[in-house]
Amino acid sequence: MTLSAAAGERIGIVGPNGAGKSTFLSLLAGLERPSEGRVLLDGVPLSSLGARARARRLAFLPQEPACAFPFEVRNIVAMGRHPHGRGDAPADRDAVAAALRDCDLEFLAARPVTSLSGGERKRVFLAQCLAQTPAVLLLDEPTAHLDFLHASAFESALRSAAERGMAVIFATHDLPFAARACDRALLLSSGLPFAQGPAAAILDPATLAKAYGRIPGAAPSVPGAGA
Repeated sequence: MTLSAAAGERIGIVGPNGAGKSTFLSLLAGLERPSEGRVLLDGVPLSSLGARARARRLAFLPQEPACAFPFEVRNIVAMGRHPHGRGDAPADRDAVAAALRDCDLEFLAARPVTSLSGGERKRVFLAQCLAQTPAVLLLDEPTAHLDFLHASAFESALRSAAERGMAVIFATHDLPFAARACDRALLLSSGLPFAQGPAAAILDPATLAKAYGRIPGAAPSVPGAGA
């Protein structure tokens, strides 16, 4: 499997359960090491970078971000600035304020994160990733637990991140979201790449039907696919 991501590009990784989406993201994030091959960040092997150097360039949002302590939302978001220094410079404050605004969290900034719903917490940890100002943003099931309104806001935040030059790579089961939110798609099946290319071509009902193991005539329509 070969995948490259350019600055400002949005790539969606889709496929059935067990296809390898989360494992692939873990490899890209450096949480796991590949048994073969390499993961490169700006041409440098990811495995050669220390944790702090990696965190300056790459942010990862897991499926179920959690915090057991009642830190205020603004403090959780500010933790994204730690790889860059002490976290109290004007640039740090500006990055935190922008992340809170982009994720519609300004009115929740003083709330304990433990008092929030699952969808609200997901937005808090997205804001933490955005405050990190990484070159690459990785997300696993970003719309899980989000209602339609906040999924749309999440989509807008990812689009804005890409417009600022971040490479955005996300794995999702939400095919309509993928069709709207990515420029290019990687379709996995049984741990292998099934198809890769422009989102409109890959997120086609006939292609998806083959990858998901259904006969083409019985494939359900996918709202938004190819739009």
